Amino acid sequence: MSIILIDARHYGEQLRRARRMLRLSALDVAKMLKISVDELHKYELGKQPIPPDLICVLLHRGLALSACRTYNVNNIKK
Repeated sequence: MSIILIDARHYGEQLRRARRMLRLSALDVAKMLKISVDELHKYELGKQPIPPDLICVLLHRGLALSACRTYNVNNIKK
């Protein structure tokens, strides 16, 4: 079994980038995800990792796909 470490700040930045690219306010996304705006900001700033169940909601809503399109493959650490 392998362990995957998730960089909360990186994924938070991707979430914020996707939200802005879709021109959604923090309040709009928080309502869509059924979380508070404060929680959303914690995720976007990387102060708190995005919970797995919320990642599923993001995938379902298409925000993660938008974030993936903006990700530069050269940023991957080897």
